[in-house]
Amino acid sequence: MMVCDYCGNVLSDKWKYCPYCGRKIKGEADERDLFSSLFRDGITGFSIRITSVEGEKPKVRVNQFGPVKVPIKWVEEENSAEEDSAEEEEESPLFIPQKVLEPEGMVQQIGQHTLIRVRLPGVKEDNISVRKLAESVEIKAYKNDEAYFKQFQVPHTARIISKYMDGDELIVEVG
Repeated sequence: MMVCDYCGNVLSDKWKYCPYCGRKIKGEADERDLFSSLFRDGITGFSIRITSVEGEKPKVRVNQFGPVKVPIKWVEEENSAEEDSAEEEEESPLFIPQKVLEPEGMVQQIGQHTLIRVRLPGVKEDNISVRKLAESVEIKAYKNDEAYFKQFQVPHTARIISKYMDGDELIVEVG
């Protein structure tokens, strides 16, 4: 006579499964045992996030979660540390604005193109940054101690065709 390790009921030596709880008693491991062994130590693994912005190198972020048994080796280019510091310098603003304002803006659909008009009074064209993100266009502008920030939703397939100032108004054509 045997006893089930899981439920404690008395079992016959001839049985392969416990009739009370359904657990396997003896023999080779079956598919359920293999499957459950995957989760015995908890969930482990990693996630990879790749962010790409038009005109810039893609950024890759790898996150590990749970206890990882095999260490992940990081493969980096020789000049990557220098490039990362150069990218950080480019992205950091030259000054910290006292106020961040959301300027007036409007979107016009003209055929298959979209015109984005944003009022930026007193801002020079050199102090304007227009970037196409995944599903939006981001506009940043700086003037004295003020900053302007505005985002517009556009299709993910859209591209910036042109951008120019008309008086105090920035016009961005997307298509």
